[in-house]
Amino acid sequence: MSLLLLSSLAYGQEPRRFISMPDDCAFSAESDEGKRRQHHRCAEFLVQLDSALKQSPWSARCGDLPDLSAAALGESVPAHFHALEPGRFIARVRCTSGAYNEEFLHFVWDERTPAREPAPLQLLYFPFVDGTVDPLVYSRDFDPSKKQLLSFRKVSGDGSAGLYRRFTFDDAVPVLRESIEKKESDHLDGWHFARDSTPKGRHWSRSLKVVRGCIGGLTEPCTP
Repeated sequence: MSLLLLSSLAYGQEPRRFISMPDDCAFSAESDEGKRRQHHRCAEFLVQLDSALKQSPWSARCGDLPDLSAAALGESVPAHFHALEPGRFIARVRCTSGAYNEEFLHFVWDERTPAREPAPLQLLYFPFVDGTVDPLVYSRDFDPSKKQLLSFRKVSGDGSAGLYRRFTFDDAVPVLRESIEKKESDHLDGWHFARDSTPKGRHWSRSLKVVRGCIGGLTEPCTP
């Protein structure tokens, strides 16, 4: 049995497979000690995130950050947890929003690790076809059955241009599996996001090149 699993079992709880905001990640008076510790550790993670994101450069770069400290007290905010495996999650936090798109940052949250001092924040850097990476991604959906994150940056309102990307995860590292792009809007072959479809048409360019991203920090970018 792994040390990470033993750490979770020490609280009398199996590693969680689902975290629903805000109830499962807030300071609470939960009577079950194991559940209360899980909830409180998760809430402490949100407070740590909130403090870090209020520092430069993210305080200026992100114009629509949610109040994660309020989330830790039970308020609903635009932040979500996506399960990669029992006890290990991706925390998705909104950074900016506009007419057609929202940008998000994604962090690894592993509640199986021993409860000591706050661990360094692990920020995911998502790859493009050319091998470059960026922590900001236009997340639209997460497919829990396939452990896939789906992203689409819409360029025009009719969806006739944009960038669609599909990612899987290898030990929490994002891996680009599919990229479909049309750079200029021509009002033809418009597409609006749906989990079970992809952009199609004459000028949409599809790549199945597999590109690995990396995990870094808020102020320490990584190189794949």
